Amino acid sequence: MAAISLSPKPTWAYTTGPPTPTGAEEAMLTRACGGPAGPSTSTPSGSTSFFDIACQEEGNPQGVLIRAIEPVWGLDQMLKNRGGKDGVLLTNGPAKLMQAMGIKSRNWDLAPLADSPFVIDLTEKKPAKEIVASPRIGIVQADPAWAQAPLRYYVAGNPYVSGMKKRDWADDHGWL
Repeated sequence: MAAISLSPKPTWAYTTGPPTPTGAEEAMLTRACGGPAGPSTSTPSGSTSFFDIACQEEGNPQGVLIRAIEPVWGLDQMLKNRGGKDGVLLTNGPAKLMQAMGIKSRNWDLAPLADSPFVIDLTEKKPAKEIVASPRIGIVQADPAWAQAPLRYYVAGNPYVSGMKKRDWADDHGWL
């Protein structure tokens, strides 16, 4: 069973509308985040899949696109799944996260959370010192304003944030 603690980690917030990069990605995200509340995987380009969670009732496409996590439990299995890679290299990007969680297919697309092997634990929370909003990484759009919109949220100083420079890592990973 894979478990996710939903303290604020590197994520994209998603609602339908102009912020999505392309029509193809909007269709994919609407499908992933417009289904019943719960987990979904999506493959917008290439072979990299992403882990998304629909947060509203079916037909109201809103969700959280999880691109990296700071693992709290399940580390032994994640280490096996990642061939011994540990520390921030374990889950600090979308492909690494999917591999660490053992997600190799789209079998859990649109599955109700209760019917999936995933657990979202809201009881183990860590307060963040600071949540940063920044432009998403790798987004190119016809409308530069949306490409630069601050739709990527993460804990400042957390080394598990994809693209975080070592010089910006906090010893406490950004937690109080």
